[in-house]
Amino acid sequence: MPAGSEAWAGFANEDTTVYPFEFANGGSITFTASAAATTTVRFRFEKNPYPDTEPSFDTSTVTIDSDTATEYTVEFGAQGANTFSSFLFYITEQDSPVVMTDVVVTAN
Repeated sequence: MPAGSEAWAGFANEDTTVYPFEFANGGSITFTASAAATTTVRFRFEKNPYPDTEPSFDTSTVTIDSDTATEYTVEFGAQGANTFSSFLFYITEQDSPVVMTDVVVTAN
C-alpha cells in the first residue's frame, strides 16, 4: 500500500469460484509471508463486494516480522449462517511490501 493510498485500500480476491465462504463453526487462514520490515496485516470477509458488504468481519491482525518466508495462521470465530463472497487483504503500514503465497482458507 503506497504512501498516499486511501485508508480503505487493500487487495481483493477476484476468483469467484471459491465463493461463497461459510463459517458456521469458525475457521482459519493459513498463509506464507515475508516482509523486509515488521508489518501488520489482516483479512476481511464481506457478504458481497462493495457496496453490499454487510454482514462482514475482520480477522485479528498478524505481524509479519521476518524477511524469510514463514507460515502464519489466523483463526476466527463462528459466523452463524452468514455467507461471504468478498475476501480482502490489508497491509496496515504504508510503503511496507509484503510477499504472500499459499493462502488457504479453512472452515471448521
